[in-house]
Amino acid sequence: MCETNLMELSRNENIRDNLRYLKEFLKDPANVQKFKQLPGYSNKLIASFLDNEDPKVRKNAVTVMGLLSEKEFSETIADHYFREKTLFVKSAYLNALVSYDYSPYASELEERRKYLENGNFDEADLKHVAAELKVLQKMTEKKTTGHKEHIFRNPSEPVEVIFTAPGEFRQYLSKELKASGGKDVHEVFCGVMAKSSDIKKLSSVRIYKDMFFPVNNMKSVCKADIPAAVCHGNLFEILDRLHVKAEYPFYFRLTAKDMDLSDIAVRIQTLSGQKLVNSVSDYEAELRIIPGNEQRYGIFLKLRTRKDRRFAYRINTVATSMSTVNAAFTVYTARNFMKENAQIIDPFCGVGTLLIERAKSVKAGFMYGTDTFGTAISYARENAEKAGLDINYINRNYFDFTSGYLFDEIITEMPRTEKEEADEFYRKFFYKSDKLLKDDGIMIIVSREMGLVKKYIRLMKKYGLLLECPLGSRDGSVIYVIKKESRKYE
Repeated sequence: MCETNLMELSRNENIRDNLRYLKEFLKDPANVQKFKQLPGYSNKLIASFLDNEDPKVRKNAVTVMGLLSEKEFSETIADHYFREKTLFVKSAYLNALVSYDYSPYASELEERRKYLENGNFDEADLKHVAAELKVLQKMTEKKTTGHKEHIFRNPSEPVEVIFTAPGEFRQYLSKELKASGGKDVHEVFCGVMAKSSDIKKLSSVRIYKDMFFPVNNMKSVCKADIPAAVCHGNLFEILDRLHVKAEYPFYFRLTAKDMDLSDIAVRIQTLSGQKLVNSVSDYEAELRIIPGNEQRYGIFLKLRTRKDRRFAYRINTVATSMSTVNAAFTVYTARNFMKENAQIIDPFCGVGTLLIERAKSVKAGFMYGTDTFGTAISYARENAEKAGLDINYINRNYFDFTSGYLFDEIITEMPRTEKEEADEFYRKFFYKSDKLLKDDGIMIIVSREMGLVKKYIRLMKKYGLLLECPLGSRDGSVIYVIKKESRKYE
């Protein structure tokens, strides 16, 4: 195990290949101690390759040193990092150095970070500069968190804002934005656009996912022109209008799906004259790059200075939790069938999001939630307390639940089931719910099993489908509003 690699390294044979092999081998922490106990292992041997003339050898060697975590390596790594001239190797030194105590070099690291942030580099070097800067910003982030906090405000004049939503939501979202004072409301490729000077009121609508401000007046650009569109477009005007005394710099993060933008972030920072500073975590403005047609891209601003408090009650979640927006849209879609002071149960309540959204939409009476997952029930109780609601969450299987009175509403997202078990599960659910639901009561179900929902509506005979609406989620979930109609069996 690696003895041959060490032997060849000691003879300066196949250095690059052997270091590359060791780098992969040592990525498994279980192999590190075994490797150190080999007869041919030597700290000095590994460190000696930092003086090799081949930059790829130096890069692999320092990566191995970082994985070995030998205390004696820290000073050697730092010394060679500051002396290294080849840009593509520099980030490897830093990634190794983070395994050690690098506080003795804090001032030098800070100085290097500032140099990279303010420097003008050739296009070919920007990728390597960005990689080094990314690690440096993590290592010196305490130095970058003291910038002045910016305070969001409503603009004096209307601005354009986009609320993202799936296609199925957009007609409803348009209606709500108009009702909240939005002007020139119309659908766009990712949601609904509106103009308003009361962004705080508009953003209180519950059935959108994200809120963006279009940069560069919605004009798409090629990748190379993104920095110029950001720095010479209307971004600074937007930042000024939406913040109290918008002092610079603004710390930003650049995001895009399946796209490496590190070099673009460096160019934006340089071109902006440091009015925009790229930050790994401590940022107030996210610049979202969205691909369009013919390799052109749209640029959109998402602000963290505007706190989204719509779902602040949800302090706990589990992996299977329904998204807050989907819960809000489910309730919004079914709201006209709900009645005030209804007695409600969610048979598979999870962390309680759907019940909480139901209570926020139409005044409810007694509310119950059951679930077999004890952790989710504990989280649901905490979420309800945060929301200021009195909801009875019970750690129990719905099929074993009993009640001294019947319910006006059953509202739930049906859990995923194995294909061979789904039919029996839905049969049990419908027959159990029939025993708990009042005549003329309603069931609001979110399900991916269209065939089974409609099968048991048909078989139960006393049930009628009042509404069917796609939820717009990738799994094909649909909202069903079903009424237990007493006249059908009188």
